[in-house]
Amino acid sequence: MTNRNKRSVMIDLKSPEGPQAVRALAARAEILVEGYRPGVAERLGVGPDACMSANPALVYGRMTGWGQRGPSPPWRDTTSATSPPPAHCP
Repeated sequence: MTNRNKRSVMIDLKSPEGPQAVRALAARAEILVEGYRPGVAERLGVGPDACMSANPALVYGRMTGWGQRGPSPPWRDTTSATSPPPAHCP
C-alpha cells in the first residue's frame, strides 16, 4: 500500500478561501508539488512566491508534461486547426 497513513484534502482554488487554505497548508508542509500548466498556479494565488512567503523552507516542485517553457503539445498546434486531437495522448 503506497498511500498508507496519508491524508488528502479537496480545495476549490477558485473560491475566495481556496488559495488561502493552500497557503496555510504550505506554511506547515515540507514539500508541495503541483502539475498545472505554466502560469496557472500563479494566477490562482498558489505559485511558489505566494507559498514560499509563508514557508521559506518549502520545497516547491512542478511537474508538467512539456515543462514551464517547453514546446506546446502537438495536439495544441494552432497552425493546423483542422487536425483533431489524437485518440490517445501518451
